[in-house]
Amino acid sequence: MSFQQALSGLNASSRALDVTSNNVANASTVGFKTGSTHFADMYANSLSGAGSSSIGIGTAIQAIQQNFTTGNITSTNNPLDIAINGGGFFRMSTNGVISYSRNGQFHLDSSGYIVDDKNRQLTGYPADATGKVVQSSPVALQLDAADQTPVATGAGSGSFKGVKAVVNLDSRKAATTWVSGSALTAGSTSSPNTWSPDPANYNWTTALSIYDSLGNAHTLSLYAVKTGAKVNATTAAAATLKTAADAAAASYSAANATAAQNAANSLVAAAQAADTAGSTALTQQALNDALAAQTDANAIVDAGTAATAAASAQTALTSATAASDATKGQWEIHAGVDGTSDAGVTLTNSTLQFTTSGKLDTTVANNGLLDVSIDLAGITSALGKTNSATTPLTFQIDFTGSSQYGSAFGANRLEQDGYTSGRLTGVAVANDGTIRGNYSNGQSRDLGQVALANFTNPNGLAPVGGNQWVETSTSGQATVGAPGTSSLGVLQASAVEESNVDLTAELVNMITQQRNYQANAQSIKTQDSIMQTIVNLR
Repeated sequence: MSFQQALSGLNASSRALDVTSNNVANASTVGFKTGSTHFADMYANSLSGAGSSSIGIGTAIQAIQQNFTTGNITSTNNPLDIAINGGGFFRMSTNGVISYSRNGQFHLDSSGYIVDDKNRQLTGYPADATGKVVQSSPVALQLDAADQTPVATGAGSGSFKGVKAVVNLDSRKAATTWVSGSALTAGSTSSPNTWSPDPANYNWTTALSIYDSLGNAHTLSLYAVKTGAKVNATTAAAATLKTAADAAAASYSAANATAAQNAANSLVAAAQAADTAGSTALTQQALNDALAAQTDANAIVDAGTAATAAASAQTALTSATAASDATKGQWEIHAGVDGTSDAGVTLTNSTLQFTTSGKLDTTVANNGLLDVSIDLAGITSALGKTNSATTPLTFQIDFTGSSQYGSAFGANRLEQDGYTSGRLTGVAVANDGTIRGNYSNGQSRDLGQVALANFTNPNGLAPVGGNQWVETSTSGQATVGAPGTSSLGVLQASAVEESNVDLTAELVNMITQQRNYQANAQSIKTQDSIMQTIVNLR
């Protein structure tokens, strides 16, 4: 029996050395997972049952388990190299056959699919034309290399639409008068069609590029013109009060008022004397008439007093508001496109009004929100160019946050949401697997999202070589989702996961299995020596 026991030990040690050698051989294989040998003893079956003195008949390989802990992550220069930090597997497709891998060394094939070195396609969730990822059934990820569609200014999908301008307008500047540009001759390309307004006609200017629906860039020039002190409700009230004072004064005469009052007083005194002597109905009527005349006379005197008071109040109010209005400001914004003139540009709500604190007056409706309409057809025709973009180009300029302080002019923020067409220049993969394309126009767009899969029992997966595993009934069905969700790890781009083989431990295992093999061989040798002794007995 010892021959059989020793032989099973030799076989087990040999298999264990195979596993160790395979680990050592794959120490540099990206995504490789270490295997370990599990042994089990063997006993002969007995119908009568085995007693405490039963002797085993050797050992056997119980299982070869893989260690799916994450290996070290190493940076690379390939943006499509992806490492999984945590649980999960890449889901790969080969002609519809699904396999799973931890090797994230990917590149693009000639059709734009993300593939590994064996042209297995990485699967995930595609993105629609707007860059929105649709998480449905995973499909092979193919990056769209088509030019990015241009977006006209005002048609963007960001946090604001149109132009955002946060500026400071110098309150110390004197008011001026804007002179509009003249209309241009359609089709003319002569130098007079280039228009540059006189700096004496505006206080400050700035410019930025805007885009039409075909992605053509146009230069939008903005001009700020101070029109003077702001006319507010207080000033209007003073004017109303002055009108009332003038009307009261026009109906007043000091001489007539005094004569009327003296006559009324005498009439009242006579009526009262007659009433004291024994009034009759006639004298009572006289008294009533006298009192009415006295009321009229007093009203004339009161009108003169009111006129004087109103005029005095108007003078004081005008004086007070004049000092206040001097610190306020009213500005007009004008615009020209492509250096032609302002004739093809229509602005609505183009007046900016500021409070005494130098901020936009929020009590004025739509203050700081300018609606712009640009006649692109007329402008490009005047420049001798053609343009079939949608016309007119309409958008809004938002001056919210702008100020009027006693400091130099400046544009603190000047941006717009349009852009021209762009070509794909590179990709980047985020931690959640989102693949973002970067374009030559400075824009970016989501092109898809990598999907990961995990299993209840990863050791139930069947290795098929090429850094791949396939699903089995022992592993359970794959749970597929976005990286960073559930039990799935996160991704790290421009990096790969190294093999998790510990060479030091494997070399120790190799020595251990070598000694086990030698010991089992010695057991056979000893048993052979004993049997030889028995054979030699006489």
